[in-house]
Amino acid sequence: SANATDPDGEVVRVDYYADTNWLASSGTAPFKASWPHVPVGEHSLFAVASDNAGATTISDLIHITVVPTNDDFVARTRITGTTNAVRASNTLASAEPGEPAHAGFPAAHSLWWTYTTPVHGAVMLDASASSFHASLAVYTGSVLNALTEVASTSGTAESAVRFPAAAGQAYQIALDSPDGETGDIELDSRFTPAPANDNFAHRQLLNGNQIRLHADNRGATREAGEPEHSDTPGIASLWWSWTAPAAGEFTLTLTSAAGANLLLGVYTGNVLTNLMPVPTQFQYPASFVVTAEKGVSYQIAVDSPVDPLQPGPFELDLNFTPEPRNDHFVNRTPVHGAWITLTNPIALATVEPNTPVHNGGWLPTLWWSWTAPASGYVIIECPSGQFIDVFTGSTLTNLAPVASGPSVSFQSTAGTTYAIAA
Repeated sequence: SANATDPDGEVVRVDYYADTNWLASSGTAPFKASWPHVPVGEHSLFAVASDNAGATTISDLIHITVVPTNDDFVARTRITGTTNAVRASNTLASAEPGEPAHAGFPAAHSLWWTYTTPVHGAVMLDASASSFHASLAVYTGSVLNALTEVASTSGTAESAVRFPAAAGQAYQIALDSPDGETGDIELDSRFTPAPANDNFAHRQLLNGNQIRLHADNRGATREAGEPEHSDTPGIASLWWSWTAPAAGEFTLTLTSAAGANLLLGVYTGNVLTNLMPVPTQFQYPASFVVTAEKGVSYQIAVDSPVDPLQPGPFELDLNFTPEPRNDHFVNRTPVHGAWITLTNPIALATVEPNTPVHNGGWLPTLWWSWTAPASGYVIIECPSGQFIDVFTGSTLTNLAPVASGPSVSFQSTAGTTYAIAA
């Protein structure tokens, strides 16, 4: 407002300016005007009064300094919702008596916010796009000199921090600079609720031999006593459980469209703090092969390394290949007829002890059983070059050799059962 009078006329309008920029005008005494959303900084204000004769008078300058509204802890700004983009400046911010050192550096030009999480999950704060290296510190507590730190970063590598958040907990957020720098702030916040399979006790049950999962661990946390997956500290694990329907092997493949690093752990056991790691064989670029035993439940964890920007969407593929049913002599597959073509993958065949085959007994072997419908001449060939052995007999350790080689032929006797190994 302005106290404007004219001894020989009438004041009809007052115009207000800030730093030479027109703000507002008023044509009615006491000539009030408002200036909403005053920017932080130092400003020079003045007014220009005009009378009914067109004469004008300029007032003296008034200098004001506008500090950030959330400069003090008690005036911290409330953040609401799940995603926010805060734009601010700490140019005129200051430190308070009793204020803690943020990320290990004395407070200098700090600003404060508060955020209360609606449910259990994780919060990500990223100020990397600010015009200076920002330090972030997150606390619990409501008294400035008695805060408890939850997470912090000094901003030397990236000005981002991620922390697990409890439902209904108020978190106090401070942004400063380890070097006392000031400038424009870009603080992005995101809250993600915890997925249903965040905890080991709530691991998701998987069924089937070929499974593709779309998952996102941005809201995931870790539990006390949880092992380090891939022998690497992590921050956001998810859990699944799968039971092998038969002996064989399963392959787990991790894919992140964003190129994020992912950690994998495979275990047996039903208690988080007493899990037994299962050996995995890495296959480039992101697959792990695990030997499976029939009926065994495998606990599968996927985590992210300690980097607040790593958690995110990913795919997990599980592909199970059972052992061939005719891997052992006692489980040899009966075949019938006079003209037979067989296709049988040997990839997961094993070496059975005391196998009397001519490949030396150290190569994987599959078994069939064939009874000659009549006496005649028999030819057995394997296009892949697999070595073939033919026997008579019903006990692995007491077989009588009939023929052996990459391609075999022999004279069969009607009604005789032959054991064929390849």
